[in-house]
Amino acid sequence: MLICENNDGLIIGHQCGFHLPQKLGKSMFANFFYDIETINTTKELIHLLNNIIKNSFCLQNVTLYHYLPAETLYKIIEQSDDASFSLRFTNVNYMNDKMDGKYGNDEFLVAFKHFFDDVQNKNDEMRTELRNEIYTQLPKLLIKEPCTRSNNTYTFFMVDGVLCNAYVCSLSLDPESISLWRNYGGGFSESYAIGLNTRGLADVCICRIEYDNYDDERRSLPGVLLNKIFSILEKEMSTKSEIHALSKVIIEFMSAWSISHKDYYWAHEKEIRLVKFIPIDIEPHGYGIRNGVFRPYINVKFDKKCVREVVVGPMVERYYAARSIDEYMGKKGFGGSRNKLHVRCSVLPVRF
Repeated sequence: MLICENNDGLIIGHQCGFHLPQKLGKSMFANFFYDIETINTTKELIHLLNNIIKNSFCLQNVTLYHYLPAETLYKIIEQSDDASFSLRFTNVNYMNDKMDGKYGNDEFLVAFKHFFDDVQNKNDEMRTELRNEIYTQLPKLLIKEPCTRSNNTYTFFMVDGVLCNAYVCSLSLDPESISLWRNYGGGFSESYAIGLNTRGLADVCICRIEYDNYDDERRSLPGVLLNKIFSILEKEMSTKSEIHALSKVIIEFMSAWSISHKDYYWAHEKEIRLVKFIPIDIEPHGYGIRNGVFRPYINVKFDKKCVREVVVGPMVERYYAARSIDEYMGKKGFGGSRNKLHVRCSVLPVRF
């Protein structure tokens, strides 16, 4: 349904207005440096890290916006069935940001080297055990790309002890982004953004992106973490099973960090990403082409009820576009029997 109209029955975007959600929950690492000081045992540390990982993939009852050109939206609608539609998730190693999925890895590797280099020279069974456990896992996560002369790595992710590829679909908190209309909406002439409510996004991780502005505190996190680990190991006799659990959660923490961080230059995108971790032995559904690169992807189904809003981009014929997309998606079952789909025009002025 059109949420506001003028005398001609067309949407007037500036009457509708928009707002960003006020309650997003805390940042994944917001309290890390405070919480880590309260930890005294290996079990407490494992519990803390598991909670941070869990909370980094949890964002409830927020509307997120997926920018896309008219042709892509048409395909999504046409290929939907009575109750569901599909979105494409791309392997994070093939995103347009070459560092995607790799942020923070260097800091962790430097910290590992600093804290583990002299372990074998010390009579410390637990530290040696932890070192061996972590160094056994690292080569599985970071693979040197054989087809390039650069130092690029292909990154896998450890989730619940399973080695996975990460497939992502990038959304935004911002329903009115000039750069996103331009770069992902196919330009201003035929751009749309569909608003998805997170309550209906089942079976995926919802990850709020942290933008790394290279501040010393954030960069010091891996070192602070390992320093706390070693101070605990010096005071208590951890069992081998605890060391194994600790090494596992450190690797998974590193994976969570890398998938949820990007360079601060991208902060204007206000990205929330949907993430699907797929075991590495499962093949992608297909390959799409962007900028000449064949990128593996999977299709993920969602209930049509999670589509709550459609924003028509700042195109010349946006009022007619709003009327037609409202009619078309309603006939295809989006919005449910009571047509709860809100369609409106962008409040941004048209640019020629």
